[in-house]
Amino acid sequence: MKEVKNMDLRKLGMKEDLDFHRKVYSIVEQANDLEFRQHVFAYREKITAFKEALKQREKSLITKEVSSLEKRRDRAYRAITSLVSVGIAHFNAQTAEAARQIQHIIRTYGNPTRLSHQEKSDVLRQLTEIFAGEEYATALDAIHATEWIEELIAANDAFDKTYLQRREKQTSFVTSSTSAARREADQVYHSLVKVMNVLMNLSPDKEKEQFIEKLNQVIDQTAYRQVTRKKRSVAKKSD
Repeated sequence: MKEVKNMDLRKLGMKEDLDFHRKVYSIVEQANDLEFRQHVFAYREKITAFKEALKQREKSLITKEVSSLEKRRDRAYRAITSLVSVGIAHFNAQTAEAARQIQHIIRTYGNPTRLSHQEKSDVLRQLTEIFAGEEYATALDAIHATEWIEELIAANDAFDKTYLQRREKQTSFVTSSTSAARREADQVYHSLVKVMNVLMNLSPDKEKEQFIEKLNQVIDQTAYRQVTRKKRSVAKKSD
């Protein structure tokens, strides 16, 4: 008799677990058995709750204050690049050369405004550490960018402090909430699998066999990815 294979959902990451549930739901939602569909409806609700909890976790760190500081440091960075552009076109050759020196360093690091919050913090910190030294003090003064460098340092430090405080404050609560939503989705999945196996045992038919085959394909694919990832991790550590 065909039956749904066992799947240890605890080994999956948060997003991977949600993705697994979505794939399973896309299969079981097509079932016609009324008793089984009651579990499918509950499953859909739990998956939706899990999705929203995970989304909330990702958004919880971005408050109005954090967004304001993000804009502040972006404004400072863009002001510096604007001064560099103006300086390069300056009629005074020394000013133009000073601007080119600053431009060379900035281009080396790329455009940090397109990076994630923490990556941006790291790049801006490296840049400001370079410009805070004596080597480029004269060049920055020549294009009137010294005060903007100071503002960028202050804005980046303020962002980091606020962002980290927010993360420490929210991580415990939000992670707990997301984990609870995940557990509920996992529990309904396991209940659904038990019902499917029982129904298959009591009244086997071609439709149930097809459902089970499709579910087992999803389970096999997910398990294969887990094994592959584990092998790569072991290989990386051995290197």
